[in-house]
Amino acid sequence: VLMPVMLIRTGASETEALSLFGVLSGMVLPFLFIPATAIGSIAQGLVPELSEDFYKGNHARLQKNLIRGLQSAVLVALFLIPFFYSVGEDLAVLAFSQPLAGEYVKKGCIVLLPMSISMLATSMLNAMGFEKKTFSYFFVGAATQILCILLLPEFCGGYAYVIGLGCAFTFSGIL
Repeated sequence: VLMPVMLIRTGASETEALSLFGVLSGMVLPFLFIPATAIGSIAQGLVPELSEDFYKGNHARLQKNLIRGLQSAVLVALFLIPFFYSVGEDLAVLAFSQPLAGEYVKKGCIVLLPMSISMLATSMLNAMGFEKKTFSYFFVGAATQILCILLLPEFCGGYAYVIGLGCAFTFSGIL
């Protein structure tokens, strides 16, 4: 709701703002969330082991699996970032006949790194019984994204949405 309103405040027409928001949420985000499938699979495999190791006090194996999981998330992101940077525009034109979506995919693909880390770290923490912490971390990230959407459209238009997403995952991942 906020993104189109903020775009209108910066001079876009209602049609332009809603169109850009549609491109961002309906075309760009599906591409940028492709790693969620791989990260979900990694988490699905690791969560039972992490939970068992945590509750049994097997700290050496727990640490090994935590590191292995995070390294996997980073590798997924580091594989996809150059891929989307080089062919993101072409993929969006092929899938949606929308060059603007491709531009956002290409320039926003850096979000994949903090997103992958944050998603897997959240699953890992949940497996160890820290659901309340991850819940609060989510809200810190969400507040950061809202601030970006409120403050940045004047300077970078629709990229405020992607920057906000990146900031949200970065803060959540750091926490």
